[in-house]
Amino acid sequence: MGTGVLGVDCCAPETEIDNSRIAEWTGAEPEWIEERTGVNNAGLTLDEVDRVILHQGNVRMVEWLARHLGFDPDRVEISADRYGNTAAASVPMTLALSHQSRRLQRGEVVLLACVGGGMTAGAVLIRWY
Repeated sequence: MGTGVLGVDCCAPETEIDNSRIAEWTGAEPEWIEERTGVNNAGLTLDEVDRVILHQGNVRMVEWLARHLGFDPDRVEISADRYGNTAAASVPMTLALSHQSRRLQRGEVVLLACVGGGMTAGAVLIRWY
């Protein structure tokens, strides 16, 4: 099995940013996610994303972001409750843990999104093959 990339994007701030505006800046809006990850270009909507893997900074952040973006909690994977913030490893680690507990199926659409050092953010939408 492999993956097909449907869309990808990343961003970095041009100026210093106020912590209260981090969610706003990182594009934590459904429209940004749809546009920048290629959901729209792939002819999909966020409702058609089967599995969501977000940066695992902490459980409350993941749950808030999932609610804010309108994702059903059953589609959002969480590993921070067991392993805490594993930084850059959180997205691939959570994807692997998710696959162990509920195998990825051919054709499944997966959204991977993360933030990183220096306040960078990136997201990719993939179709599992």
